[in-house]
Amino acid sequence: MANPYERVFMDSIDPILIEDLDGNVLDMNKQAERTYGWAPNELIGNPIKTIVPSERHAQADELLARCKSGDEVRNIEGLRQTRNGRIVPVLLTLSLLKDDSGKPFSIATIAKDISAQKEAEAELKRLSKVFMDSVDPILIEDLDGNILDMNKQAERTYGWVRSELIGNPIKTIVPSERHSQADELLARCKSGDEVRNVEGLRETKDGRIVPVLLTLSLLKDDSGKPFSIATIAKDISAQKEAEAELKRLSKVFMDSVDPILIEDLDGNILDM
Repeated sequence: MANPYERVFMDSIDPILIEDLDGNVLDMNKQAERTYGWAPNELIGNPIKTIVPSERHAQADELLARCKSGDEVRNIEGLRQTRNGRIVPVLLTLSLLKDDSGKPFSIATIAKDISAQKEAEAELKRLSKVFMDSVDPILIEDLDGNILDMNKQAERTYGWVRSELIGNPIKTIVPSERHSQADELLARCKSGDEVRNVEGLRETKDGRIVPVLLTLSLLKDDSGKPFSIATIAKDISAQKEAEAELKRLSKVFMDSVDPILIEDLDGNILDM
């Protein structure tokens, strides 16, 4: 009768290699073939270091020695190298296999591919830097509108340090007459509506009112479940001041007691 564990070994979704106590490959499963690009007859009998980048050979020796001594070797970050030279980040777990008398005879090494996790971590670091270094204030809120995080520009613009705002409602920095707008935008974002470039107001710690252009983005986890909201509040104070000045000049122009004509650079009349 076939060993009941053989099918589990061969069909595992993670690469598994069986090594002797000197670190030579005795067996490998199908996923190891697919991941590393080597056929069993090409790897079996060769050192495990064949698929370990040279800069990690010392780590391979150390993990082998630890496992043979009876230490638990679980979830250790390492590297594997495929036949075509591609480097694969992995999470290593080594298990010492013993015969019926308790004598060790081989080691099973599971090397879980964590490429996707590493890419996600790198992207998270990149986004974190974008978030912290943005020229616009950005706040992260939970789905109830409580502040989870804020970037440096938010601190500079609103005059609050992170420890003073985090955990408090977003309405802390929204003038009372705009609280209903804050509730409406939060509800719209949570329902999946696009909330982009909506004019609003923010209030600084010292009471100054800042006109802003609000964009809310619903953040979701890997399963697609919403977990927070990112709010960008672009300061449009300069734009509002320019609009006010334009209105003032327009009124001066229209109400002047003297005739005024506006011409282009070729002398053609544009307004009067």
